[in-house]
Amino acid sequence: MVTGSDSTHLQQFISLLGAHFDIKDLGPLSYFLGLQVLHKYGTLHINQLKYAHDLLQKANILNSKPASTLLATKVLLSAYDGALISNPTEYCKLVGSLQYLTLTHPDISFAVNTVAQFMSAPRTSHLVAAKWILTYIKGTIDLGLTFTSRIAAARLSAYSDTDCAGAPILIGRPLDM
Repeated sequence: MVTGSDSTHLQQFISLLGAHFDIKDLGPLSYFLGLQVLHKYGTLHINQLKYAHDLLQKANILNSKPASTLLATKVLLSAYDGALISNPTEYCKLVGSLQYLTLTHPDISFAVNTVAQFMSAPRTSHLVAAKWILTYIKGTIDLGLTFTSRIAAARLSAYSDTDCAGAPILIGRPLDM
């Protein structure tokens, strides 16, 4: 896969590659390693719709109700809460799949990295948290990354930890310094 913004340099680079290697032009990219690439009106949209759908199907979550938040509020995962999972390999596969999904869903990165911390000895509470992330994905399955070459109005979504990182006593009170 070769990409760039300067078509002249791209053609020169492809010609140089073709002189040393046997290459084939397959045309515009549409699907690659689980990434769906859509070209529309001067934009490039990349998502993992099929990959996410397959992941939800494998975890048997397709018929579940989507979650509107990533993790339930006040979820504090511990290395000792809950029973050890009998098959940690399945947990590791699930978390690894979620990590791959962060390529086009950067919004889940923190939650996925949180559950990834427990891959050496996963417990039932960690599996519940990982499946909760999947229910969030179910509600945001069509999201992805959009790239454009022109300046356009952008929509930015932001989230805030309104309980001051687990210290609700500080809310609304000035800090003593």
